[in-house]
Amino acid sequence: MDFSLMLTPQKNELQLAENRNAILATNHLAFTLYGMQLTEEEAEMIVEAGNHAMDEEELAEFGSGIVPRLVHWFLPTGYLGYHYAEKLAAISEAFYHLKGRLHAICENAGETGIMLSDNAIIYYMYILFVSPNCAGDIDMMAEQAEQIVCGTMQRLLNLRAKQRKAKRNVLAGDRDQNALYADLLEDEFGESDLERRSADERYADIYSTAIESLMYLCDPGEDDDGGEMDAYTHGTFAEELEAAFQRNPALLIPAPQREAEWDSMAEEWEEADEAAAKAAEAALRRLREEPKHGSDNQK
Repeated sequence: MDFSLMLTPQKNELQLAENRNAILATNHLAFTLYGMQLTEEEAEMIVEAGNHAMDEEELAEFGSGIVPRLVHWFLPTGYLGYHYAEKLAAISEAFYHLKGRLHAICENAGETGIMLSDNAIIYYMYILFVSPNCAGDIDMMAEQAEQIVCGTMQRLLNLRAKQRKAKRNVLAGDRDQNALYADLLEDEFGESDLERRSADERYADIYSTAIESLMYLCDPGEDDDGGEMDAYTHGTFAEELEAAFQRNPALLIPAPQREAEWDSMAEEWEEADEAAAKAAEAALRRLREEPKHGSDNQK
């Protein structure tokens, strides 16, 4: 799904119906896991909440919307059991507001090309959402995500601006800068495809160690007295995540391998939802036809 930084046009009825039906298609997952399902009215409410948030952020959305993906990420956490529709609407609003804030930061810096993907934004929202301090608190998750993700994006853009300026100085013949940033230029202009793939693999290991490993510290465990024990040596999960980004803002951008995995997950979810929706429609159609056949047989 792509977004454009533009005034959101009024959605036509066909698109609204597509978004609503895509949300309803997740009912199979929700019912299988927790015996819950959304009504058409609740699905429409969720769509309207997302549209309102997009209007506020001046975003335009194309396709069936982000909500089905949010369902697959957040529903298995177990935190959406009560007031499911309202919580799902709140998470979708948090997503669009975070997306809009990131757009504004990148546009102001003239660098929309390094925007985080939708999957990356959802991932950071998710790991904060399930952390011990948030524990399903949507407002806290949204606040921490904006502080950490947006703050890191701003620092990353500032860092890249300095790197570009240094490279310009090198190309202009500044010998001191040339020596200082020789490695940077080599990485930028001298890598082969094989070297680039190797670099991607190294970055995947670095990203996993620095960011994803923090998730394994989410369980505080118990101390000797049976009480909860802080799993961190310095602070909460959010503080540890922010500290990791403080040390290296470039780690905000997930490894390409992770992006590929998330894309594959989203495709599988979409296919599963579509298959479940078609099966439900077929079952309903058979139920509607059975009385008619029975009546014909009696005649």
